Amino acid sequence: GILERHDAAAAPLFYFHSFHLIHTPLNIPNSYLTKIDELADPYLFDDAGRRNYSAMVLYMDEVVGLIVDKLQDKGLWDNTYLSVVSDNGGPLYVPGSANNYPLKGGKYSDWEGGVRTTAFMAGGILPDSLRGTAHGGVVAISDWYGMFLQMAGLEQDEWADATAAAANVWLEAHNAALGDDESPLPLLYGVESKPGMLEAILSGNETNNLHPVLQISSKSVLAWPYKFVKSIQPFSNHTGPLYPNCSGTLESDNYRPWQNDSYVMEHYFAWSNEEEEMMTHMWGFDCSVVGCLFNVKDDPEEWHDLSADPDYAQLLDELRDTLAELNEGLFTPDRGLDAPEACRSGVDRGGYFGPFIDADNYFTEPKVKFTPEEKLRNAAYMSLIDQLAVPEHQDTIMEIVRYAYPKYLREPLEQSFDECINQES
Repeated sequence: GILERHDAAAAPLFYFHSFHLIHTPLNIPNSYLTKIDELADPYLFDDAGRRNYSAMVLYMDEVVGLIVDKLQDKGLWDNTYLSVVSDNGGPLYVPGSANNYPLKGGKYSDWEGGVRTTAFMAGGILPDSLRGTAHGGVVAISDWYGMFLQMAGLEQDEWADATAAAANVWLEAHNAALGDDESPLPLLYGVESKPGMLEAILSGNETNNLHPVLQISSKSVLAWPYKFVKSIQPFSNHTGPLYPNCSGTLESDNYRPWQNDSYVMEHYFAWSNEEEEMMTHMWGFDCSVVGCLFNVKDDPEEWHDLSADPDYAQLLDELRDTLAELNEGLFTPDRGLDAPEACRSGVDRGGYFGPFIDADNYFTEPKVKFTPEEKLRNAAYMSLIDQLAVPEHQDTIMEIVRYAYPKYLREPLEQSFDECINQES
């Protein structure tokens, strides 16, 4: 493997391991279900999703342990920073099966359960004084890039993304040549990592002066310790410490909310055509255009909305205006729809998707050699893809989906996502 082959005397190493865990689909070898049952004994899982999710966390924990063992065996541990980071809070919906207790909300929401994620640092090079401590400062996921560069010995003036800068030159020339009725392409952002973040963490500096204002999304902004949230937010409940479980009803906090990110051919469709039903089943809460306001230092679980308190009226207005200003520069390009060319490129390479525009020199050659039967299968598949790519055909399909899914397909599909289990039987 990479760690086994690495020569520490020749060059430093940046090793990035991107787990497919912890994520749907919740699939795990049966041996890990047996292991998690043994660890949980005498507790018995009553929810299949939580059991699978727990077993997947156990699997990930073992893999991290193997990585640490290899670093120690190779004599690399004493000069290593190990960082474990999550990109968002856990999904509360069917079939996500996560729990962010005691924080409110989860993935897809701007509540703390959706954005205050798990992260920790370890490694032999970490100062002894920091082991077992918690950093209370604000760290954005974009800060890790700069911190890793700094760990590798690069100064701030060496952080720049030369490829993005060169692309912006082309983009600016392209936009300048557009006609009045043509939309310009957005420029690529530069490096957003905050210089000094690594020193702040290692020195215990929690003043948060590096992120006086941090945009969370188009609907939320943080000006520590105050967080402004507007509009409809999904997954706005507090779960209990044991979630999901099989005691929930529609009226209880244990009820499993619906998914809100469902697409067919990149076209969104709702699980219900009734707004009230959607709000109920997605734990929706509307902060409206006025917004909600929380002190997430004193109230990290977001129980106490300060937006109606006259003492915070000015701050509420300021953060609402700040968010509106930040949204003017938000990078939200039109990402288009699925391209048949991408499917054809994947088929030509044996089912492996990758770049497909100006990518002649990207893939290693030769291409996969197909049998006559495989060529016929691929041709039939691409014929179907070409038909599905016709806009009129997509419109017809989505009209059927949006009518049929809530009426006929939603309930059996939802029931297939998770199930109550009785391990005693």
